[in-house]
This record gives sequence, C-alpha cells and structure tokens, in this order.
Amino acid sequence: MEVIFLSSIIPYILVFGAMVVAMVLCFRYRAPLTADPDGNGTEMPGRTVTKQLMYAVSGLCIFIALFEIVAYLSVGTECIWWCTGKELGFFAKLLRAVPLILFLACQLLQILFYKQFMENYLKKDLSVKPTAIGFLCVLPLCIILYIVLSCIDVTPPVRDMIFYVALGVLMVVAIGISLFRNIKMCGPRTGLIFTSVTSILLWAALISLLLFVAAIIQLLFQTLIIVVGLYFAKSVFKGFNNEMIYTSSQKTVYRDMNGDLHYTRFGAEQANEKISRK
Repeated sequence: MEVIFLSSIIPYILVFGAMVVAMVLCFRYRAPLTADPDGNGTEMPGRTVTKQLMYAVSGLCIFIALFEIVAYLSVGTECIWWCTGKELGFFAKLLRAVPLILFLACQLLQILFYKQFMENYLKKDLSVKPTAIGFLCVLPLCIILYIVLSCIDVTPPVRDMIFYVALGVLMVVAIGISLFRNIKMCGPRTGLIFTSVTSILLWAALISLLLFVAAIIQLLFQTLIIVVGLYFAKSVFKGFNNEMIYTSSQKTVYRDMNGDLHYTRFGAEQANEKISRK
C-alpha cells in the first residue's frame, strides 16, 4: 500500500482530477435558483438530479475522501513527499505548495456544493452544521484534554485510551445529531448517505488542513535556515572585510625624496634614484 503513495505522483493527480469533476458536477446541479426574472412570483427551476447521478457523485466523493484518509493513515505526512521532499529547494517547495492549497480549497467548497447538490435532488433542506461544528470543536477540546492528562501524570496507556474514547464519543454525538435531522427530513437511506458522505468529506478536509500546516511549518523552518545562513554569511564577510582594512592599515609605508608614498623599500629607493638622475 505504501508503494502507491510514495512511488509516483500520478495517483494524486488522478484524485485531484476526480475532485474537480465532482465539484463541477455538484456546482452545476446545485440547489434550484430562487431568482424571479419575470417578477410573477415563480422560481427558476434547477437542473434535475437523477438517482444514478446522485449515486455516482456520492461514490466519487467517498472515493476521493477515502483515498486521502488511507494515504494519511498509511504513511502520515510523507504522503505529501512531492511537496516537502528533502531533495527539493525552497522555491520548489513553495511552488509545489500551490496545488496543496488548491486541493484544500476545493475540498472545502466540495462540502458546500455537495450539500446544495443533495438539496436539489431531494428538494429539501439538509443539515451539516452539527457535524461541521463537531469537527471544529471536538479535536481542540480533545487535544486540551490530552495535555491536561499528561500534566497530571496519567499513565500513557490510560491517557491514550481516554483521549480516543472522548474523541470517538463526541464525534458520534455530532454525527448522530446530523443523522437524526437528515433522516427526519428525507428518510433513512438518503439521510444516511448524505450524513456519511459529508462526515467522510469533513474528515478528509481535516486531514488536508493538517497536511497543509505540516507543509507550511517545513517552509517556515527552511526560510529560517536561509535567513540565519544569510545573516551568518554577512557577519563573516563583514569581519573579513574589517580585518583586511585593519591589516592594510598596519602595513609600513616608505616615502621618497619628493614625499610620495611606497609600500616597499625597493620601490622608494628606485623612485629616489630616478629623482637623483633628474
């Protein structure tokens, strides 16, 4: 499995292309427009979403998100080796961070567009806020809990167990609230599909955010190394220049009979001979 994620950039390009296709489809078939161009109180109809299209787009979104989750669980932050490799220079890393930023932006937009896409399919309002808020709040709270448990000398196995149990319970609660609302609005099957897809997309977006932060930290660290190196080189050059000035100021100079300066005795004597011949 690791070979797939570490040997070639082609899988990442294919996944990025699939994400663009899914996002374009969700945007094109999003919720109906509510504009009233004729002023007669009628709404403009949205494009019809068939059941086959709904399943295809949902499956594509799940595939993209699962690819990212599996890649992160398999190799961690090394899955962005194409962006943060040790053989890459600063500007190469900076340039390759652009696709990572675009991927993160597309992933966040995809969640919004998929919600509008499903609302157009069901002609009903759906809920994703509880899950989104849960993802935004649960992880920081669990990290704080982890730090507190570490400070009060809880043994590592107990600390890790409490952390993962708390994370799992809170996430189940957040997803469960959205699932309950969506099932109430559109039935068990469609509510389960929508809640599952949005939850997986949110997990993938969270992983993309973590990978983006890891890439930025590496860039900042390399920038710091470059700045320190330039400052050190400047200090060395300045010290060398000062020493050259000091050395040149300590050299003995010789004057000839006309008062002109020479850096060697031989030069002064030759000048004196020429002066005497005159």
